[in-house]
Amino acid sequence: QGSGCKIIAVEPEESPVLSGGNPGPHKIQGIGAGFKPAVLDMDLVDEVLTVSSEKSIARARCMPTTEGLLVGISAGAIIDAAIALGTRPEYAEKVIVAIVPSYGERYLSTVLFSEIVEECKALPVCTEEECSPAPEAVPEPSKEEAPVEEAPKEEAKEEDKKEEEKKEEEVKEADK
Repeated sequence: QGSGCKIIAVEPEESPVLSGGNPGPHKIQGIGAGFKPAVLDMDLVDEVLTVSSEKSIARARCMPTTEGLLVGISAGAIIDAAIALGTRPEYAEKVIVAIVPSYGERYLSTVLFSEIVEECKALPVCTEEECSPAPEAVPEPSKEEAPVEEAPKEEAKEEDKKEEEKKEEEVKEADK
């Protein structure tokens, strides 16, 4: 209040309850519950913008490739509203902060990624044989490199014992 900061709420165009309209079905998960929450103080909100489900989905879909951000559908709505604000003359040279409420990984099984899922399903599936490395791709040991043979375990134990005795003797000599 009085700081020059404006608070803009965003809600689904199909369910504009905060704007005084009627609740309705929409595809923007996480916002537009169809009622005004008791904790929402509308006196703090300067303006309410509506964004359609289609615009929200389209914006969320383009964010990974244009901005490197994997976001959810409600984030698509918020970002679309922020961009719309930025085109207004009164917001020229102003800083617009958009709080992105969700990430995209939780939407992988929703309409947000349905086209990509269908594209992936249409890809040819390789058989186990096709996916296995070719036998010629596995390098053979070179003939110059003879495999290292391990000493029998008893011989190895004996060598370790001799090495240990030698070290003990060196310690005794150093102490004299």
